[in-house]
Amino acid sequence: MPSKNHYFCPLCVESKPNSTFRKLFKHLQYVHIGEANFKIRCELGPLCGTLYSTFASYKTHIYREHADILEETTGIEEVPRDPNICNDAASNLTCNVTDLGSDSEIDDMEDVENEEDEDTDVDDIICWPSFKEILPLLLEKNNDLDSFEKFYLQFLLDLREGHSLPQNIIQVVTSTVRSLIEFIYELLKSSINCSSFKDQQTASFASTTEFILLTDLKNVFTNVIEKMAYVTKNEHHFLKLCRKYFSYESAKEIKLDNPNEVAYYVPIHYSIQQMTSNPYILDILIKNFNQMINRNAHDTDLMFDYRHASQAKLHPVLKSKPDALLFQLYVDEIGLTNPIGAKKDTQKVTMLYFQLADLPDTVKSMVKSIGLLAMCHTKFLSSKSNRLKFFEPIVQDLNTLQTSGIFIPALRTQLNFAFTVLAGDNLGSNDIGGFQKNFNNGQFCRHCHINYDQRLMPLSQISHLHRTRDQHDNLVQQVINLNNDFILQGVVGISPFSKLIGFHATTSLPSDLMHDFNEGVCSQILLAMIKEASAKRILSYGEIEERLMSFEYGLNDKPNKGPAVRKKHLNKGKIVGTASQKMCLFKLFPIIFHEIIDLLDTKEIYICLREIISLVYASPFRKSWLSYLHSLTVRFQCLIVHMLPNVIIPKVHFITHYAKQIEMYGPSIRHWCMRFESKHQMFKQLAVKSNNFKNILYTLSKRHQLRQCLFLSLPNYYKIVREGYSATEKDLCTLPADVRISIRE
Repeated sequence: MPSKNHYFCPLCVESKPNSTFRKLFKHLQYVHIGEANFKIRCELGPLCGTLYSTFASYKTHIYREHADILEETTGIEEVPRDPNICNDAASNLTCNVTDLGSDSEIDDMEDVENEEDEDTDVDDIICWPSFKEILPLLLEKNNDLDSFEKFYLQFLLDLREGHSLPQNIIQVVTSTVRSLIEFIYELLKSSINCSSFKDQQTASFASTTEFILLTDLKNVFTNVIEKMAYVTKNEHHFLKLCRKYFSYESAKEIKLDNPNEVAYYVPIHYSIQQMTSNPYILDILIKNFNQMINRNAHDTDLMFDYRHASQAKLHPVLKSKPDALLFQLYVDEIGLTNPIGAKKDTQKVTMLYFQLADLPDTVKSMVKSIGLLAMCHTKFLSSKSNRLKFFEPIVQDLNTLQTSGIFIPALRTQLNFAFTVLAGDNLGSNDIGGFQKNFNNGQFCRHCHINYDQRLMPLSQISHLHRTRDQHDNLVQQVINLNNDFILQGVVGISPFSKLIGFHATTSLPSDLMHDFNEGVCSQILLAMIKEASAKRILSYGEIEERLMSFEYGLNDKPNKGPAVRKKHLNKGKIVGTASQKMCLFKLFPIIFHEIIDLLDTKEIYICLREIISLVYASPFRKSWLSYLHSLTVRFQCLIVHMLPNVIIPKVHFITHYAKQIEMYGPSIRHWCMRFESKHQMFKQLAVKSNNFKNILYTLSKRHQLRQCLFLSLPNYYKIVREGYSATEKDLCTLPADVRISIRE
C-alpha cells in the first residue's frame, strides 16, 4: 500500500497517489466502507500483515497501532489567505475549522475505544459516501430548494433508517443543523463586513470583484432553514414527502376479531414493482434467468433451482407460463423485546417474508433482497377466525400476482411469477401445513406416515408410506367433519395457504438444512464423539476444552470461530454457538483431534454424515446423485440406531427425506433459512430502539418500508465487485501452475 512518499488504495482499480496516510484513510472511510468484499491488509509496520474484512476492524487497528502516522499532515496544502480579510475574522474561522477537525478525530478515537465486537451484516449497512454521488447529480439537474428538500430528506432517511435510530432523531438533527447554519451565517456576515471596511479604506476595487449582498445571503439561509423545518414538521408530513420523492408505500392494516388486534401486510406486487423499477436489478434478474436456462439445456442432468425439479413440471402456472419468474416464501416466529416498565416483555411475532428465487447468488444472499410480506402477533393466530382473516388477503394477493403478473414499464411487457416453496423450521412448517406441532408422539413427520415408536427401527428393515395429495385431503376433510381438535395421522386441520396456487401441504414445505444439520444432527454427533473420547479415557473434558481453545483457526474460518466449549456445556450435553459456528466446528473436528479420531467408533457415523453434507449443500445438484444420497441417508440412520440409539431425534429421520425433496424442489441450499434468519436482526434492533409500547407492528412495518425505499433510491443498491485485490507480494514460483501460465499469457 505505501510506496516511497505516496499511499495507494488497494481496493480501487486505478488508485490515485495520496501524499499522506490520512488522505488514504479518509478515502477508505468515505468510498469503501460497507462494501461486501472489503479486504485490506495493513503493511505500515514490520509486525503488521493482518487482513481485515471490515472497515471497523481496520480502523480500530489504525488508531491503536498507527495513530502517529494518521496524525501526520505533511503534504497538505494550506489554503491561501486573502489579505483583505480582517485578521480577527480569519483567525476565528481558522480556529473553528481546526477545532472541528480535532473534535471529530477525538470522537472517532473514543468510538473505536468503546466499540464492541458484534456480528453485523455488511450488506445491511448504508454508508455515508452515497451522498458524494447524489449531491453532484442533484446540482446538475436543478439547483433549487426542491432539490435541497429531496437531498435533506434522503439525508434524514439515511441517518434514521440506515442506522436504525429512533424516529424522533430527525427533530434533534434539524434543530442542531439550523443552529449550525445560523452560526455560519454570523461568521460570514462578520467576515464580509470586515472585508468591505478594508476595501473602503484602500479604495482598491477591481473590475472583476464579485460582491455578495448580505440580504441575498440571508434570504438563502432563511429559505434553507424554512425548508428543513418543513421537512421535519411532523411524522405524517415526513412520510408524505417520502411518498413523493422515494415512492414510499405504507403497509396495509388487517383488522382481526378484537378492535385492538391488528396485523400488517405489504402487497407483494408493490414490493416487486418497486424492485424491478431499478434497471440494474431488472437486468441482473433477467440475465441470471437466461443463464440458468441455457446451462440446464447444455446438461439436463444438472438441477440449478426449482425450475429443473420434478415438482415444477406439475406446477399449474409453470405449465402454461414456463418463462415465469420464481418467488418463495418464508415463515417464522421471533421474539421481540419491548422494554416497558421495570421489566422487559418479549412479544412473539409471526413474520412472513418473500424472495425472488431467480436473483443471482451474489445478491440473493443479501438481507436487502428479502422482502417483508406480513407480520402478526402469534397469540392472535391461535384463533381460527383471526388466522383466516390474516392469511386470506395475503393468499388473494399472491394468487393475483400469479394470474395477472406485473407490467414493467422499462420492458413494456408483462412479467409472470410463480410460487415455489414455503421455507421455515420444522415447527413453523408443521403449523402452516396443518400438521401436529408435537414431535414426541404420533406421526410427527409431514412427509411420511412414520410413528414415533418406529423411529428406532432401521430403514433397511422397514419403509414408510409417503404422504400423497389425495390421501392428505381426505384426512383434512375428516378432521374438519369431526370438529373436535382430533389429530388424525398427524393432521390437525387445513392449511391457511390451501387456496394458494401451486401450494399443497405435502409438496410445498421442504425441510431446512440449517435446522436439520447445523443445529441438529451435527451437534449431536459431535457430542457423541466427545463423550466417547471421555468414556474411553482418551481425553478428559478439561483437555477437550483446552484443545478447542488453543486451536488456531485459518483465515477463512475465523469469522465462524465459535465460543469456547467449556466443561459445563459438555456436562449439560449441548454445544453453544450459531449455526455457522457449529458447522465450522463439525468440519474441523478431525483436524483439531487428528491423533484420536481413528480411535473412535463413531468415526464411521461422522464420515457418513460428512458425505451427506457434501451432497445436500451442493448447488447445482446432479440427478444421478439422488440414489447415492438416499443410500447414504439410510445408512446413516441405521448406524445411529445400532451405535447411538439415545441420539435418535426426529431430525435424524427428517434427513432421510432429502433425496426425495431435492428431486422435487431442486438443490436444498436454494431454500434454506440461514439468510432469512438474519433478516430478523433488523426488527429486533428496531423493537428495542423505537420506544414503541403500544402498536409495535405498525412501527416495524413502517420503518421497514422506509428502509426499503431508501435502499432502492441509492445508485449502488447491488454493488458487486468481481475483482480481488491484494497488496501482498508473492514470488511467481509460489503460485499454482495454471495461474503462472495465465500470467505469462
